[in-house]
Amino acid sequence: MGEGRDPCRRMRGEPELDRSSSDQAGVWIAAYRDMAAVAGRVVDQARVLTASAESETVRRQLTDILIAPAEAESERMRRRLQLWTQRQRELDGGATRS
Repeated sequence: MGEGRDPCRRMRGEPELDRSSSDQAGVWIAAYRDMAAVAGRVVDQARVLTASAESETVRRQLTDILIAPAEAESERMRRRLQLWTQRQRELDGGATRS
């Protein structure tokens, strides 16, 4: 992740958690669930590609420029998903929704 990047930053168009409705929470839960799944696949693929490099120097460099940022973004997606899931529970009075 780049320096100065907020790991909990919102996406463009994403409302503030404390000003959202249950319907909005559902939309963002679905969005972050999909993005977290894709981000996880990107990390997996970056690991496979990095492991195929012949040079240890190249593998280290690829880890720094591909894997580390992809892992950070994947973690950010999972964190936002958790926050939205928690928000929806609050709005729904503690009940869970799929």
